[in-house]
Amino acid sequence: MLAILPSNIFFALTFLTFSVSASDCLFGTHLHRRQSYGYSGESGPTNWHDLDPANEACGVGNFQSPIVLNGSTPFAIQPPFMTIPQVPSANFTNVGATLQVATNGTTIVDGEEYALRQFHFHTPSEHRINNEFYPLEMQMVHESVNGSIEVITFLFELSERGETTELLTSVIQNIDKVEHYGNSSVTGPLNFTVLIDAVQTQPLYTYNGSLTTPPCTEGITFFIVSNPLPIDVATFNALKHVMKFNARYAQNYLGGSNLLEVVSQLGDQGIHISFSRLCCKCAEGFGVDFVEAGYPGGNSTDVVLSPNTSDSGVRKRLPSVKFRV
Repeated sequence: MLAILPSNIFFALTFLTFSVSASDCLFGTHLHRRQSYGYSGESGPTNWHDLDPANEACGVGNFQSPIVLNGSTPFAIQPPFMTIPQVPSANFTNVGATLQVATNGTTIVDGEEYALRQFHFHTPSEHRINNEFYPLEMQMVHESVNGSIEVITFLFELSERGETTELLTSVIQNIDKVEHYGNSSVTGPLNFTVLIDAVQTQPLYTYNGSLTTPPCTEGITFFIVSNPLPIDVATFNALKHVMKFNARYAQNYLGGSNLLEVVSQLGDQGIHISFSRLCCKCAEGFGVDFVEAGYPGGNSTDVVLSPNTSDSGVRKRLPSVKFRV
């Protein structure tokens, strides 16, 4: 009997062949610790839990981020109150996993004050709205005095008429100087008015999830602006050229079993999905080996995959996987 692979696992498989990077998005917070991870192969999201014992939540957590936002995701009753001063420039650093800007500001959530530590980017977006992804996501990481973390997130959509968010134009003013890990430069002048207005006036999805990078710590509060801001093609391409692919796959519904545990619990039932022949090689990044494959006359056929037993952790416990392509 064949089980149906959850769509979020399929998303993970199809994107596991992209570039590897290192570092994290926690700079400035008490959770920051240096470790190497990436978005493909052995260092990719399906193996983060095995890279460091501190990353256990990546493989077993039940409130993991990002998620697909939809009608079941609540909206914030009251928006955070943000105060971010305009600055002539800010430190702009390639931290390996992303491009990061260090700047100051405060946000008040339910009477509690959070300090803005930094903001960084993911391409494509990590969060999706009604299963639609966006070219770019910007996450502003805040921390309170007691160590609580909240993240205010903006999604960006490519503009058909060339409009863009000027803040991004200023951020990447010296992007040619931060093409490689460890490179630092400065941004142009930063004016956050458009972002603050969006937070104050637009509906905000909100939920309690996790860091989207190792160690995947849970208890993180997200606010996601529901309407994307514009970005022009040139700005998007400049960011994508440096960051490559750096988005964790969408996780299970909040409170549901971790998707890696779901796969391991399927046992020997096998998994049946339909996906492009071009994505077959993506399965290699999931730690499995081809056992049988064929493409008779361009029609669908079964491809049976089995765990790579040289690996450890969750992937070592994976069942044989049967694909139809």
